[in-house]
Amino acid sequence: MQNGVQSDDQVAGLLGKANIISSIVMFNGQFLEPGEVSYSIPFSETTLLIGEPFGSKRNRLQTLSVLLNKAIGTDISEDIRAAHWTKLLWNLQTAVPAVTGLSCQDSYQYPKVRKLTSNLLKEGLKVIKADGIKIVDVPGFPIEPIETMDRESLPIASAMLKKMVESLGKVPVLGSTLQSIKRGTSTEVDYLNGEIVNQGKKNGVPAPINSMIVGLVHQVETTGKILNVDELSQRLS
Repeated sequence: MQNGVQSDDQVAGLLGKANIISSIVMFNGQFLEPGEVSYSIPFSETTLLIGEPFGSKRNRLQTLSVLLNKAIGTDISEDIRAAHWTKLLWNLQTAVPAVTGLSCQDSYQYPKVRKLTSNLLKEGLKVIKADGIKIVDVPGFPIEPIETMDRESLPIASAMLKKMVESLGKVPVLGSTLQSIKRGTSTEVDYLNGEIVNQGKKNGVPAPINSMIVGLVHQVETTGKILNVDELSQRLS
């Protein structure tokens, strides 16, 4: 269930490929205190996507899907690896709240933040396409909005992000990266925005904005000092 695209291979190195079923979580959950969590309503009826990252064992997936559907909406992905890349692309946004300490809803009220987020997504999509990496639509996380933002001007992309965040509701969405910051633990930014930076280096496609945001997240991890929106904008300019 881990975000990013590395976990399947890492766990398979310990447990063997035949024992791995991969999944993607579609809703935002927040740890409040021991025994208490909150979660946001997902964008679709599917709250969990499962798949075989190392070959098809369809009967096993069907059996597991039936079991999990007794608790949460579960669907089967025909290409879970491509689905993980799509979720990673959307997760590039989570680095910004981690740096500012603001929820997604609060941070997206600032045009400067929406511009930055749009550029993070554009840059990520460029790197993925340059590497020939396959991405697929994921329930609640379609590819088309990001591709549209990539084609359009920054003001239009910014307006699209503002409309998207309005659909999140009133419960503050912090994102996993900011939650790690608040707990005082290391974040997964190297496996999200850092993955884009590393893939870009392999193919000679620079990803300076994602690279900068990775550095800023690590700075907040180390110092505990968040940046306000103006400070963030100045650093990235």
